[in-house]
Amino acid sequence: MKRNDVHMIRLYEGMTQKSFATKYGLAESTVAKIEAGFVGISDVTRAKILRQFDMSEPEYIAFCERMKQAQENEVKNNEVDITK
Repeated sequence: MKRNDVHMIRLYEGMTQKSFATKYGLAESTVAKIEAGFVGISDVTRAKILRQFDMSEPEYIAFCERMKQAQENEVKNNEVDITK
């Protein structure tokens, strides 16, 4: 599990950092620091999340793929042709 996984799970569940922290027994500041890349994910934090959330759920995997595609499309749409 990587920091982006925490962010994606939170987005998938439609939660704020505060509600995500409450659901998974974490401090809101811990969630914010993980998502910002200031701290890594401890084994305890990973276990708290994985006890309640199945990252192999097909709907979640499909959501992650759609988000990845949307981000790639956004980058493509924002590219500037410097040859002109």
